[in-house]
Amino acid sequence: EFGEPLSPHSVKYLYIILSLLKEGKDIIKEAEEKIEEWKERNDEWEKILKALKSALTPFILEDI
Repeated sequence: EFGEPLSPHSVKYLYIILSLLKEGKDIIKEAEEKIEEWKERNDEWEKILKALKSALTPFILEDI
């Protein structure tokens, strides 16, 4: 049971992990690999978001 609703992405990843379990794979190893992959994506998105904020700051300040 989760304390709050899962996002669509979390549900997708939960299904991936459950399917790995059903296939008899080493879930811990697979999950660790997925987590590393997701961290890399998050780092990329963080850089994109930071660049976007920097680019939009002058426009936002003009509106204030």
